[in-house]
Amino acid sequence: MTPSPRSWTTILLVLLASPLTADEVSDAWSEGRSAFASGDYAAALDAFERAKSGNQSGPAVYYNIGVSQYRLQDYAAARRTFTLLDKRFPAMRPLAQYNLGLVALKLGRADVARRHFRSSYLLAGDDPKLRALASTQLRRLVDDSEPAAEWLRASRHVPVTTTT
Repeated sequence: MTPSPRSWTTILLVLLASPLTADEVSDAWSEGRSAFASGDYAAALDAFERAKSGNQSGPAVYYNIGVSQYRLQDYAAARRTFTLLDKRFPAMRPLAQYNLGLVALKLGRADVARRHFRSSYLLAGDDPKLRALASTQLRRLVDDSEPAAEWLRASRHVPVTTTT
């Protein structure tokens, strides 16, 4: 007896809903990293999404999905992913805020980008690399009439020292 089209649909849905094995998740993660390194961001995104669907739910998978979306110029999706990263993983907030700033720049929202870069700078704490990246972006966005140090200080009353 041949299954009806409705039965095939049910079988297909069951197969698609089956979770990936640990090896498949690991393979998907490796494929994503390789594809990203070679510049194939669509394949990287697909692989990272497969890893996520296989219950890899740590911050690295969300970060790599967001960066792949950004590289594919899907800025709305990247914004959603980095926002999720920001909310779900507090330790990743500084990096998520920095990437939200980059997305805002691509969307032509310098005012929003400044807010995200300020937040990243302030949250980065003792991470000199991220503080330098955020600071560089902030300097690019500062209004010429406003000194950068004053601008940063106004963001959260953080003392910023300058040398003249």
